[in-house]
Amino acid sequence: MDLNNPFEIIRWPWQNNPALFNRAPCVEAGPAQIISQLDTLDLDGAATDDGVPTNPGSLTITWSMVSGPGDVLFGDANAATTTANFNSGGIYELRLTANDGELVSSADVTVTVIIPCEGDFSGDGDVDDADLAVFAADFGRTDCSGDCEGDFIGDGDVDGSDFAVFAADFGRTDCP
Repeated sequence: MDLNNPFEIIRWPWQNNPALFNRAPCVEAGPAQIISQLDTLDLDGAATDDGVPTNPGSLTITWSMVSGPGDVLFGDANAATTTANFNSGGIYELRLTANDGELVSSADVTVTVIIPCEGDFSGDGDVDDADLAVFAADFGRTDCSGDCEGDFIGDGDVDGSDFAVFAADFGRTDCP
């Protein structure tokens, strides 16, 4: 009831500053991805909020690694859209967290990082006998100036040190 007008009924109990209801931020980390360890991953996350509370009035966003066999280096861990680099292969779980100053939400994304194959000359996804034939054709060359496929070390020849690199991947069927 309004004291100045006893005949008016007030139905809204908060006349001047209604209490604001805060909802947790909405967060999306993006779809699962598969990349080569040599590549940089583009993370395209998103976070929105209702603007409550008004103090601090901004949304704090952070990317972090939940699990994985190695380290992750984020381009900007405080941006929804950023990049990530990985120092080893395996399955990583990354988390995008948004904090509105009162409530926190997060979303996770799975990233599979594949270690590149040295010696998949045919580009068919494996290191097999066909690739060994290409490597064998270059083995023993000492005149490589960027045109020897088997010069993995980059020292200008194809020798035992290059063969050790090739042999480590021989038989792999998961080449990116």
